[in-house]
Amino acid sequence: MIVIYRQISPSDKRVTAVAFPGSADTAQYVNLTGERILLRAAPASAGECSQAAAGPFIDRTIPAGSLGDADGGCWCCGPAGGSCVPSNKTGNGKAFLVNCFQ
Repeated sequence: MIVIYRQISPSDKRVTAVAFPGSADTAQYVNLTGERILLRAAPASAGECSQAAAGPFIDRTIPAGSLGDADGGCWCCGPAGGSCVPSNKTGNGKAFLVNCFQ
């Protein structure tokens, strides 16, 4: 199990997702936030997500309680109609999204 955090301030971080590597053949994301979300993916650069902010992006809207996937080496989630920077590495398995940040 992997816990994915988002740094909110220098002294505060919040959980974005809980992931289970290898539990699915692709990168799957279950939206448990209670709202529609944006799932954004982008290619990794040399195995890193530091350049993913440049895109190109693959955006998907995932309704509350639904499953989506991410094509690309990096991902993020934000409010539907919003934006985010793909700074998390993708991997085969299932992640349960509990908070998404702009």
